[in-house]
Amino acid sequence: MRKYSMSDEKAARAGGRSAAPTPLRRFPPLIERGLRRAILRPRLPGLTPGLAWQLAGGKRLRPAIVLWLIEALAGKVAGALPFALAVECLHNFLLARDDIEDGDTMRRNRPTLWARFGIPIALNVADYLLARTYEQAAAAAARDLPLRAELAELLTTALRITLEGQGRDLEGRGDGAFTLRRYEELVRRKTGRYLAFGWVGGARLAGVPRREAERFWFIGEHLGAAFQMRDDLLDLGAAKGRGEEVGCDIREGKPSALFALALASRELKARDRARLLRIMRRERAATTEREVAWVTRLYREIGAIEECRRCAARHAARALDGFDSLRFLPQSARAEFHEIAAFMVEREV
Repeated sequence: MRKYSMSDEKAARAGGRSAAPTPLRRFPPLIERGLRRAILRPRLPGLTPGLAWQLAGGKRLRPAIVLWLIEALAGKVAGALPFALAVECLHNFLLARDDIEDGDTMRRNRPTLWARFGIPIALNVADYLLARTYEQAAAAAARDLPLRAELAELLTTALRITLEGQGRDLEGRGDGAFTLRRYEELVRRKTGRYLAFGWVGGARLAGVPRREAERFWFIGEHLGAAFQMRDDLLDLGAAKGRGEEVGCDIREGKPSALFALALASRELKARDRARLLRIMRRERAATTEREVAWVTRLYREIGAIEECRRCAARHAARALDGFDSLRFLPQSARAEFHEIAAFMVEREV
C-alpha cells in the first residue's frame, strides 16, 4: 500500500456528504470538532490515517439525531457530545467491517477503508473505533456510575443484536427460500437496533425513565426497515456513493427487500426465477453488468420496485405513529422528527 498523504485527506473530506434536514443542521459542525479533538488526536502511528479516512465524508445523521433529541428533551447538548461521538464511532465500526464482508471497494464515492489501506489495517481501525465507542459512551455518564453501566449494557446488547442481523444477511445470500418476513426480521436487527441505540441512550441521558426511553426500540426497528428498503432501491442506481458501480447488492447476492419480493411475486416465471438465482449465487467478480441490468429490469417488470416503496412507506408510518405516541416529547419535536424521518426514507444518497 502506498503511504497516506495530505491529498488523501482532502479526497476523504470531499467524500460526498449531503445536507442534513433542517432540524439537524446545527449539529454536524459540533460533531466534526468533537471527532477531531477526541478521536483523531493525538496522532497514532498506523491508526490515524485510516481513522481520518473512515471518518471523513459521512453525513453525521445518527449523532446529530442524538443531540437533537437530547436538546428537545431539555438536556445539555455539550455534555452529551461524547455519547453522540460514540454513536458515530459505532456506525463507522460497522461500516468498515461491512465493506470487508461485502467486498465493497467504494463508499462515499471514494475507496473503502480496506480497499485503500488493506484488510489488516482496516480491521485494526474498525476494532479501535469499537473501543472508542465504549470509551465515549462511558464519558457521557462519567459521574453517574449506574447510568454509565446502563449505557454499556445498552451498547453491548445493541451491538450483539446488530451482528446477529448481519449473520442473517450473510446466511440469506442467494437463498431461493428467502422471504419478506425474513428480510424484515433481518433489518430490524441489523439496521434498526443500532439506529435506535442512540435514541434510547440519549433519552436516558436526558432523564427519561428507562421504560419510556426503550419505546424507541420499536420506532428504530420500523424506521430502520424503511431506511434499509430505501437503501436497497438506491443500490440499483449510481446515487449510493459507489462511484460508477451499480447493483452491488445483486453482485453480492444480498438478501434485499427486492430479492424477497421478486421471489414471492406471482409474475415471476420459472425460467426467470432460475436465472435470478444463478446470478445471485455467482461470485461477485463474475457477475456482469448485463446480468445486473437484467435483474434490475426484472425487479421493475414484476412490480418489486413499487412494492418495495410501499413497504418502506408502511414501516415509516408505523415509526412515525410510535414517535407521535411519546407523551414525554414536546409537540414541536414531533413535527421535526417527521422531517428527519422523511429525509432518511426519501434521501437520494
